[in-house]
Amino acid sequence: MKKTYFYQFLEPVSEELAYNLQELEGTIFTGPRKMIAHSRTLMEVVLDKVLIHENLRLRAPENTLVHKIEKLVKHELISSTQKLAFEEIRLLGNKATHEIREFRFSEALKTWENIHVVMKWFVEIYVSYKIDVPTYEDPMINQEYPYELDEIHVRLEKFEQLLKKSMEFERPKEEKEKVQETVQKVQMKEKLTSLHLDEAPGVTTVRTLTFQGEEIHIPHFLRDAFLLPQRFERSERFLLRLNEAQEARIMSELPTSLDNFHERIVRFNLSHVEQFVEELKVFITEEKRRRLLLQKRSGDLFLFYEGEQIVVTDKLGNIAITKETFPGSPSLIEQLHSDGMQIVKDLPKEFIIIGKYKGIGKGRVTNFFEQIKAMQ
Repeated sequence: MKKTYFYQFLEPVSEELAYNLQELEGTIFTGPRKMIAHSRTLMEVVLDKVLIHENLRLRAPENTLVHKIEKLVKHELISSTQKLAFEEIRLLGNKATHEIREFRFSEALKTWENIHVVMKWFVEIYVSYKIDVPTYEDPMINQEYPYELDEIHVRLEKFEQLLKKSMEFERPKEEKEKVQETVQKVQMKEKLTSLHLDEAPGVTTVRTLTFQGEEIHIPHFLRDAFLLPQRFERSERFLLRLNEAQEARIMSELPTSLDNFHERIVRFNLSHVEQFVEELKVFITEEKRRRLLLQKRSGDLFLFYEGEQIVVTDKLGNIAITKETFPGSPSLIEQLHSDGMQIVKDLPKEFIIIGKYKGIGKGRVTNFFEQIKAMQ
């Protein structure tokens, strides 16, 4: 996401840390509970990094956040102010994880302020002595953060995964070498890219399906999309049979592995799944294209059909659907009228749906679409 945020100055030295903080900043006013809970996780990773750097070990029974904080206090690595900040993040984070009450903006803001205390100490001592962390500022309440809350949750979890992965590269300070730090930056950049977190709002990958080793990434806005069988021309029968078995009606009903998907219904084989997977990838690509178009032209009405679209202006939308206006499809006109579709703007946005009518094949649908397009 291309936007200015408080910790953007960290990107050159630690993208995974910078982007975690960016996500937290974006959720202060959209999801206080999630912001507070995930702040606790971030602070624990920071503590773990310091403990490794200082070559301080904890026995398994003592490997808790409380013991980690106390370990730094004992070795005089943090001040009383920094300890208090850690403790407040920990305690409020515990409450956000377990309590069902509504969390206030003021609690998220207090957590954000405590994060600043911790990050100033951590960045200036353990990330780079050349960085001076700016003075604390409250984030603006009218900040734009276009991700939906459940999408934010996915992004936060993936960034936390990335942060924890970065622990693989941590070494005690006496073992650190410049060449190793360079390798770490390259590898972390690769991991960051693989998580698909640089995508536009709504397009964050929330599920990854697999088929014979290939990955199919499902974006957030399609997580519960209806898999209209008519959109899958070569797999229509396959999907209809799956629908009858209450399978694959919506995207979230697809299994994570599609390798044996054909076994859920009789008389279908692996080739049908291969065909479906190819059409599914086309479906996802086309839906992304349509979403971008609708965002750019918000307020416009469209008819979509096979990778094309018609902009339904007021003039076009009010054209009557009659046998005279649209010659060659009397049966279709009658059936549209029986379903209350009298003018062009009454037609379904997903134009292929009209192929459901009796005696209406693909050729008739295509011809009707072309007739409307010619009137634009």
